[in-house]
Amino acid sequence: MPVRSRPRPARRPPSSPSAHYAARGESRTRALSLLLLASLAFCVGCSSERVPGVCCASDTECARLGLPPGSASEYGCGAGQICRDFYCVAEEAPDAPELDAPIDAPSGRCNPNAPFGAPTPLTSLNSAFEELSISLTSNQLKAYLGRYAGNDYEVVTSRRATIDSDFAAPTPDPTLAVLVAPVGLEVYLYPTVDDLNLYFRRDTKWFVATRSGLGESFDGGTAVYVDGIPLPAHRAVFASDSLTLYYSSNSVPLRSATRAGANYVFFNGREASLFDLTDFAISEDQLTLYYSDFPNPDIHRTTRASRDEAFGVGLPVPNVNTTGGDVPLYVSPDDCLLFIRASATGPSQGNDIWVARRPL
Repeated sequence: MPVRSRPRPARRPPSSPSAHYAARGESRTRALSLLLLASLAFCVGCSSERVPGVCCASDTECARLGLPPGSASEYGCGAGQICRDFYCVAEEAPDAPELDAPIDAPSGRCNPNAPFGAPTPLTSLNSAFEELSISLTSNQLKAYLGRYAGNDYEVVTSRRATIDSDFAAPTPDPTLAVLVAPVGLEVYLYPTVDDLNLYFRRDTKWFVATRSGLGESFDGGTAVYVDGIPLPAHRAVFASDSLTLYYSSNSVPLRSATRAGANYVFFNGREASLFDLTDFAISEDQLTLYYSDFPNPDIHRTTRASRDEAFGVGLPVPNVNTTGGDVPLYVSPDDCLLFIRASATGPSQGNDIWVARRPL
């Protein structure tokens, strides 16, 4: 069988339109956000019932939702929750880690305070084509991959028996047949914790596909909206709290938005970093960020003490960066594994999926 040639397309897949946010644009999206919340506060299926989760903590905040004075008591949150950005969220533990504090990994498969080792290619997943993205289900037994197959993009999946075993060779997944049927290029697939929703990029816009149960087929996807506008972004990740969406574009600060009810509607788009980036992977607790900024080839790491804070500039991750261009794609929930995209050595070699592991 002849060996397939390995075409080397542009370093990165087609990027989204510029997403530099001018002050005037910020004001407009904020106004749209509050207008959306006002409608949510008053209407569930056009009834007068309050939408669960929408909140205000003071007369000033309630007034911005169009509510009369004294509404804060009615629009408060339940026990163990706080009102943040007009939405009830779980109250965080008071002792969040500092920048250099140890990370508490729940599993025993690595020392969470040890540095990552040098990354190695995942030979069972890589092909003769350009590997672009990988993400895992919450149990880390299934991988969603996107690749550039010479003249088209391809979405495949792979499974493994345990979190310490190798993945099988990726294959087309019949549950994704409807998702990939529309005209467009799909890449960067990220499942929710229950694997019933799949956020992905089609061309330059973001969508979310849903299904009724595991083993069932995903639908063709619904466009994701942030502050009433279809989301154009390079990367996007829906956090494990099922509430926060993080997204990035070309060399601009990381942004986040809050889910407004439906899995495709988000509001209060806001900056989540104090610096520019292009690609990123965020930890399960949303307090550690791995990032790179094209064309800067190195992966950096930064932390924050609270989800209310924006990430500050970080430092290069020891041992992880290769001699080529490196892109963070996914970090395991226990912070033991960091999956990256890196270029193989030698002429005419393309992008592969690599993994860096923390030792025991």
